[in-house]
Amino acid sequence: MSSLDYRANLSTLDYRANMSLLDYRANMSNLDYKANLSTLDYRANMSSLDYRANMSTLDYRAIISTLDYMANMSTLDYRANMCTLDYRANMSTLENRANMSTTYYRANMSTLDYRANMSTLDYMANMSTLDYMANMSTLDYMANMSTLYYRANMITLDYRANMSTLDYRANMSTLDYMANMSTLDYMANMGTLDYMANMSTLDYMANMSTLDYRANMSTLDYRANMSTLENRANMNTLDYMANMSTLDYRANMCTLDYRANMSTLENRANMSTLDYMANMSSLDYRANMST
Repeated sequence: MSSLDYRANLSTLDYRANMSLLDYRANMSNLDYKANLSTLDYRANMSSLDYRANMSTLDYRAIISTLDYMANMSTLDYRANMCTLDYRANMSTLENRANMSTTYYRANMSTLDYRANMSTLDYMANMSTLDYMANMSTLDYMANMSTLYYRANMITLDYRANMSTLDYRANMSTLDYMANMSTLDYMANMGTLDYMANMSTLDYMANMSTLDYRANMSTLDYRANMSTLENRANMNTLDYMANMSTLDYRANMCTLDYRANMSTLENRANMSTLDYMANMSSLDYRANMST
């Protein structure tokens, strides 16, 4: 606005200087022709007033057109900047969501790894427990076997001692009965131990099957969760691309609107310039006609 005021003041000073020179020449000519002085002054003053009024109107319209142009330019720049800020904000939001998805993905991965490790540890602990029970059964079996051998040997030793002390014939039936009873107890105990050993083996196999089942289930759950996470990651990627396309479309639309408005403003400015020139030519023509 200060530049326009400066130019307007310069134009006004040039105009007044020229008007003063013209008045001086007109007065010099009019001094020779005193009879028509009043008439010529009247017509010159009337033409000057019309010229000045029209000049003021044209300057006013030119300034208004310039101000409208600047205001529209500011509005367009504001809208372009707003579109840019919205674009950046949306970009930040999308990047934030992508990072959040990555963080959730990593957290879920850590959780799955933790569960897989826990399942492995539980499997190892159960294996150790089963090995302990199997070893305990073996040790119990060996201890019982040792006890039975000890008892059998004791009976044999008693039998031999009694053979020398007692009457062989009288004690034969008793000793045979005891020996048979020990043999039967031995066989019964052997059956019991075999049963316990087989039961431990069956329990071990059943527990092994259960552990294998749980390990496989954990693997299947891990794979299912992995597929779900990959599906979500792909969905987030597709949403990101779709949003990017939408933002590019809006940015291009804003650019097109900006260019269209620029063309309209330039067209109006050119029209104002043409109107200004046409009015100037008309005023010059009238001034020449008056002169």
